[in-house]
Amino acid sequence: MADYVQADATRYRIDPARPPHVIVTETMNAALRTEPQVAIARHLVKQAPGALLVPERVTVRACLLDPAAELTPPVWPGQPVPPLRRDRIELGTVFELSRATIVAWHGIDGATLPAAAITVPPALAPRYAARLMTRIDAFGPHRLDGYESSLNLPQRLPGRPVLGGGERLVFDYRLGSEPGLACRVARPSA
Repeated sequence: MADYVQADATRYRIDPARPPHVIVTETMNAALRTEPQVAIARHLVKQAPGALLVPERVTVRACLLDPAAELTPPVWPGQPVPPLRRDRIELGTVFELSRATIVAWHGIDGATLPAAAITVPPALAPRYAARLMTRIDAFGPHRLDGYESSLNLPQRLPGRPVLGGGERLVFDYRLGSEPGLACRVARPSA
C-alpha cells in the first residue's frame, strides 16, 4: 500500500495521475439500506474504472420464507441436532451492485436507480413472510450468504406491505441521505 486517505468517500476526488488498483468499501447494512455503499462504489468506480471493486457484487433477492423453519431449534447437550429444513420460495433478484450495474447506470443522475419487479405467487400460504436476502461476493470464491453475518439476515420488505398473493412488487433504489430499496405494490387485477 502506497497511501491511504481519510475522507468522505461519496465526494472524494481520485488523483487521475494515481488511480487505485483496488477499491475496497464496506459501508453497508443488510439489503443495502441506510449506508452509502451504492453511492460510494458508484462514485469511485466512475473515477477509476480499471480498479478492482471489493466486494465484487452485492445481490439482494426476494423470497417467501416460513420464519418458523429458518433456524435450528435448541437442543440439549448430547442430543443430535435435527437437520435444517428451510421452507422458502425464491422470487428473484431485486437489486445488484457490481461493476456491471454501475456501468449500466451511466447517465442516471436522479435520486433513484432502477431495480427489478417480481411477482408473488397467487396462492400464498399464511406461514410465508416476504423477506429480502443479501449475498455479498467479496472476491473470487469468498462470499457471505444467509446467516453468515448480520449483513445476511433476512430483512422485511421496505414499507412492510401486506401480501395476499398475486401482487407485483416493483423495486427501485433510493439514493441520498436515507439510501435503500423502496417497494411499491401493484395489486392483482380482478
